[in-house]
Amino acid sequence: GNAAKRFQQALRLGRLRACWEAALVLRTPDVWSSLGLGSLEQLDVDMALAAYRMLGDASMVLSLETIRHIEDKNLLAGHVMVLLERDTAAAQELFLRSSLPRAALEMRK
Repeated sequence: GNAAKRFQQALRLGRLRACWEAALVLRTPDVWSSLGLGSLEQLDVDMALAAYRMLGDASMVLSLETIRHIEDKNLLAGHVMVLLERDTAAAQELFLRSSLPRAALEMRK
């Protein structure tokens, strides 16, 4: 109970390091999945990678490996939205505002 409570509270506060510590105690797929998603929402690709590795989600790990070195926040956020299958119009808008507006065109293919 205590680790689960700590995990949920840390996740709500966006404290990913504390989430990781609690997740290591809990070690359930739900926890790794929540941490991965929460990390992506904060654009912390390295933490998301670690969580999805623990979850054993090879396709997400491969996808994240391809975007982990992107420094442009708009470009990164656009890729994350596409990965999470979120609002594609918003993702396109982020791509257009990024240093690589061509990504918006590539998204339409």
